[in-house]
Amino acid sequence: MVIHVFLNDKLISADIIVPLLYEIKEYRGNDKNTKIRFYFSSYKDNGLESLMRNIVLFDSMCNLGEYIVYGRKNFSRFSKLLHRIWLIKFMLMNSISIIFRDSYIFHFGAIDKYPLRFFYLINKKKSYFFSQWPFAYPENLFTVNNHYKKRKLNNNSVSASKYITYKNDKNPDLYRFKDIKNIHLDCNPHRGISWLKYLENNGQKWVNLYNLNFKPNQYITYALRHFNSEAALVNPKTDLADLLHDTLEIIDNTLSNKTILLKPHGFTDISHLKEVVKKFSKNKYIIVELHPLILSYISKVFISNFFSILYNDAHIFNTPVIEYTRYSDETLSLINNGPIYPEYVTHFINNDSDYFSKTLKTISDEKYTENKFVSKESCDAINISSIFSKDKG
Repeated sequence: MVIHVFLNDKLISADIIVPLLYEIKEYRGNDKNTKIRFYFSSYKDNGLESLMRNIVLFDSMCNLGEYIVYGRKNFSRFSKLLHRIWLIKFMLMNSISIIFRDSYIFHFGAIDKYPLRFFYLINKKKSYFFSQWPFAYPENLFTVNNHYKKRKLNNNSVSASKYITYKNDKNPDLYRFKDIKNIHLDCNPHRGISWLKYLENNGQKWVNLYNLNFKPNQYITYALRHFNSEAALVNPKTDLADLLHDTLEIIDNTLSNKTILLKPHGFTDISHLKEVVKKFSKNKYIIVELHPLILSYISKVFISNFFSILYNDAHIFNTPVIEYTRYSDETLSLINNGPIYPEYVTHFINNDSDYFSKTLKTISDEKYTENKFVSKESCDAINISSIFSKDKG
């Protein structure tokens, strides 16, 4: 069996599919006669750099199979010619594999357009479109984004026979999949036992890169965000930079001799971040590119200035989440004066630095019982068989 995974050039697509593939490898490939090969393909310019920086995710992906870059921007005639030759080779090799082997196509929209749509045309029954959300899409997120920047309908034809999603999916693009079979997996892939065991077995290796301990409740993690709707803030032109500086300043004035882990977003300017961090010295600040599940396990608290999908991983290990932000009154009225995703936020603090400092100090001083990496909340087996059901004939 061969599974061709076409990433959507965003870190989030890799972050949802790689954990699921570990479950597929374990439960679909448990027959000695079943060998699964994975091929990952993505376009270079939108997400490759951030994906390769994410040490855990990229390492885990390469452990499963082969990673291929099939396209890139070109600025000269010669480079364009080389790219076209490479693209033809890529199309030919994948077409041969799909036609002559038991092949599946997993994607997030990459093959909805030509030339990649050709792969769907030669393997329609085994082409599956996957949701990028392992939990219910936050309605508040859609409300805020749509209010400040009207969402355009995506009318592209879906190149898939199935839409693979998760429980309580409220993706605003669901209308696109009403004419194809919808498969709902019964568990968040980040809770899959195969994935968690793999992380647990390799966790110390990855945290060693930053001289950290692979033990629970050790650090404070500040998850940086790439904000898509600056208009939601009080001062759209300045609040992003101000929040970064103010958050670090409050942390530095509240705590001392602590290790603060800074988790950059895929689009964070690392050079600029390093310059900002130089201004603070009461704690040790380390920029880390670890998976949020690893960070959730070793952290006492997560801090963020806006909704992050990382909240999902903090929730898995019961790690408190502080959302310290500066929403405008208009934005607060849209989201009922609370956070974007209330279920995952422990403390919502809007423009109150004193309360943020007090809350952070309280959490930092508390003692926690040690979490188990794999617990009773983990999923023994995601219903993998439903993905592959009734493919023949």
